[in-house]
Amino acid sequence: MSFRRWSRLLPALGAGVALLATGLALSGCQEVESNVVESYPYSLEPVHGKHVNRVHLSADTAEKIDLQTAQVRANGRGTVIPHLALIYSPEGGAFVYTRPEPLIYVRAPIEVDRVVDDRALLSAGPRPGTVVVTVGTAELLATEFEILNQHP
Repeated sequence: MSFRRWSRLLPALGAGVALLATGLALSGCQEVESNVVESYPYSLEPVHGKHVNRVHLSADTAEKIDLQTAQVRANGRGTVIPHLALIYSPEGGAFVYTRPEPLIYVRAPIEVDRVVDDRALLSAGPRPGTVVVTVGTAELLATEFEILNQHP
């Protein structure tokens, strides 16, 4: 581009930059309420008198994990749950995650009498009708104990 063209464009360019700077300065003076909402995928709440936490999941997190549940059923003197719901502790004990309310999960101890096919027969544990988690238990465990890079 020739010097003549530049010399003609510079005043217009300078005026445009000045106008833009003025507009930005004026718009920056007005206080604007933030639209950023902090949301967390989960929260933990200790259960009074027990060594467990109540795990609260956001709806999005529960959907991403694809949590699935089943109900505890009565069976003679005990109860029956899907074998998928069982989680074993390193000490040899067993437990399940119950869902007392939507999006709230609590670890509960159980005593397994025996496993038959895809069912676990319990001699102690949650009452019939209690909702237990069958898919997503590992994610709940990692969330409850806040194992890095494992929870949602």
